Amino acid sequence: MSNKEADKKFPPKTANDELFDAIFGRDEDIAEKLGEEIMDSYGVSSEHLVESLKLEIQKRIKESRDETGAMPAELVAMLNNVRAYQKEKEPKAVGADEWISQIFNVSSTSSTVQPVYNLRTRDVGMLSEKDKKILNEMIAELEE
Repeated sequence: MSNKEADKKFPPKTANDELFDAIFGRDEDIAEKLGEEIMDSYGVSSEHLVESLKLEIQKRIKESRDETGAMPAELVAMLNNVRAYQKEKEPKAVGADEWISQIFNVSSTSSTVQPVYNLRTRDVGMLSEKDKKILNEMIAELEE
């Protein structure tokens, strides 16, 4: 499909659209990172927009269910896709051993790794045996 055919699908640009294109650049030219920076400058985050979309879909599903007694399959599928997207964007939880090994692994490119803490069964200041072993090994390495 040529650009001219693609342009026919969209309404003509308004004066505001042309002004925004002049200030920010055409939508097609904005990279995802630049888009996030622009949104951040206005106090808007992509997570907030996705959550707002999810809430709006849930509201419409509820309204439709109240009116017709049936849930629209398209909206339910859309809601499931939004939930899957949010779950995908959550940092994956890893244990302390794996987290520490990934910190010191230079070839690791994952920036979404978060440690998992289990402090419910410990008194203040107490460490698990694994954590004590890791700390002792690190202290021994530093002393060498």
